[in-house]
Amino acid sequence: MNPFKVTMFGEFSVCWKGHWIAEAGTRLNKPFEVLILLFQKRDLRISNEELMNRLWNEDSKADNPAGALKSAVYLLRKLLKKADPETNFIFTEGKQYVWNPEIPVQVDLWDFEDIVLKIKQDNHFPEEEKLQLCRRAIQLYTGDLLPELCEHHWAIQQSIYYRRLYMDVIEMIGDLLFSKGNRDDWNELLSICNRALLTDPFSEKLYILLFRTMQQLDMKQEILNYYPVVSQTCFDEMGEQMPQIVQNIYQWASNSTYHTIKDIHQIEQDLEETIRNGQPINGAYFCSYEIFKHIFHMIVRSADRENNCVILMLLTLSLENGANFSKDQLNKTMGILKGIIQTTMRKGDVFSRYSRNQFVLMLPVKKSKDGKQVEKRLRQAFSKHHPPLPVHLEVITGLPSSVVVSQNEIYQYNHD
Repeated sequence: MNPFKVTMFGEFSVCWKGHWIAEAGTRLNKPFEVLILLFQKRDLRISNEELMNRLWNEDSKADNPAGALKSAVYLLRKLLKKADPETNFIFTEGKQYVWNPEIPVQVDLWDFEDIVLKIKQDNHFPEEEKLQLCRRAIQLYTGDLLPELCEHHWAIQQSIYYRRLYMDVIEMIGDLLFSKGNRDDWNELLSICNRALLTDPFSEKLYILLFRTMQQLDMKQEILNYYPVVSQTCFDEMGEQMPQIVQNIYQWASNSTYHTIKDIHQIEQDLEETIRNGQPINGAYFCSYEIFKHIFHMIVRSADRENNCVILMLLTLSLENGANFSKDQLNKTMGILKGIIQTTMRKGDVFSRYSRNQFVLMLPVKKSKDGKQVEKRLRQAFSKHHPPLPVHLEVITGLPSSVVVSQNEIYQYNHD
């Protein structure tokens, strides 16, 4: 007998004997949710109590859950009868709904889980067979479990479980393909990583695998183009730098990428276009922390030559009541502070985001005590413009580097 085919990864669909009971993109109403919950169980049975608990969370409690459940099951049976009037798909046994055991069922969740657990529990698979199983599992996982039901606690838990299995498969196939040392295998792995990043765009392991693969494929320019984008995105969202191995690969691409030209005007034009296509040169220059470190070395040397000094300033935002920022609150407040820094500081000043709630500033000044005035100006501007939240701005000014400041200047700075 043809199986009753159910798909739950990415989108929900149900097919029986070539007839679509639910096509991909179908809105998930309560009757379909009953069917979905039934197929979460390998024994294909679920109690009324469990159904009611999962169908209606605290925010959507039904006035009469038992009656609402009875109505949902009635509509589901009616829907299934349209596909096959002669078949009784769901039985009732006591207080449980049971799938007809004579009707075979094929559920993508079950197939996927079976394959992954089989690979993980048996270490004696031939490499090629293991590789084919991994490919099959990846093919089955077409997206997170039922994103339309993400407000349900049970669905969130199940989605996390299957995503974890999926990432385990990516790690396994990554090791297999990477070690084969074949360009076709690396290209396959590159495609797998890019697809997996759509599911988990902030996975450190995925980025390590992706950039290692790009390095094997000698994709220097692609690395140079891609790294700044993902590095800034991960930092904004997670407050974390790229893993050191990824930074090293980016440095490798930077150091080994070259081409020879003989016309200095080509370089001039390239630099001029960089300025014209960017923001107008007003206020402080914002850059990534990696670039900030390189600029610091350059500014320190310049200050030493001109008998000036460089001071560092760390700006930290926190809520005065000790609570944590929500993501939206933090992004909005940090955006305001970034704008204040850019408009308040000079063109020669440089700053970078240091963590999720911190900026670090580099200020070339004539005298170290000039930092006091800068701090005062920043506080006044922030007090005037910050959002209607109890936000505290902490400003810590670091000691000027002894490389560029005399010991007497440091003493005066500490005692001002």
